[in-house]
Parts: sequence; C-alpha cells; structure tokens
Amino acid sequence: MSGADNQAKSSDARREARFPARSKMILLMPMGGGAGGFESRRVKLVDCSARGLGLEDERPMEPGQEFAVYLRMEQVTMVMYAACHCQQLVDGRYKIGARLVGFLDRNVRETADKVLASLIDEKLV
Repeated sequence: MSGADNQAKSSDARREARFPARSKMILLMPMGGGAGGFESRRVKLVDCSARGLGLEDERPMEPGQEFAVYLRMEQVTMVMYAACHCQQLVDGRYKIGARLVGFLDRNVRETADKVLASLIDEKLV
C-alpha cells in the first residue's frame, strides 16, 4: 500500500462518527511498558468511535504503544488498542488518540460495532 493510500485510509477513519463520553472513566492496561508503565489505571474516556478512542491521562503514550481496555460484552473482554498520537494539554494531562487493534483473547468473536455499543452503553469495567 502506498503512502497516499495509507493517508487516505487514515483520513477515512477520522470521519467515523464520534460519540462524546461525558467524562467516563475506563480501566486501561498498558502492554509492553513504555512511558505509560505496566500497571492498570483508570483514564478519562473523552470520545469513541467504532474503531477508535479519545482518552485523557496524566501519563503520555508513544505512538504504536498498545494497551487493553476492559469492556462488558457477552463477557468481560479485553479490547486491544494502539496509540496513534499523544499531545500534551494546557493542564499538563495528555490527549491520546488510539485505534482498535483487536482482542486479547483470539477466540473472541466481537466486532467494532459491538465494541462501540458497549462503550456508548457504559458497559465499562
């Protein structure tokens, strides 16, 4: 895939409908350490789409850093995301944009639409 194709695909992903989260907190588990460390913590969910999350956290994340969030679907499921960008806010916190990568349990047969429905319905762990 060419760079132009990647840019067009990235641009299309940003056009997905985003839903505000009204300051919900979500449990995040960093994978692989990095600037965010290894421990699970609660972060502010700013908005969500079928294939992405907008978060605010006290700690930065490197682009590409993977993390899991816990959602209640048919069962509690660890949904994997990768940070796409991280920007420091005026108050010193960080705004993190992330894209859906998949599920920690490879046997889970969920879809991006089910993930979005769980986020909107506040089925947060």
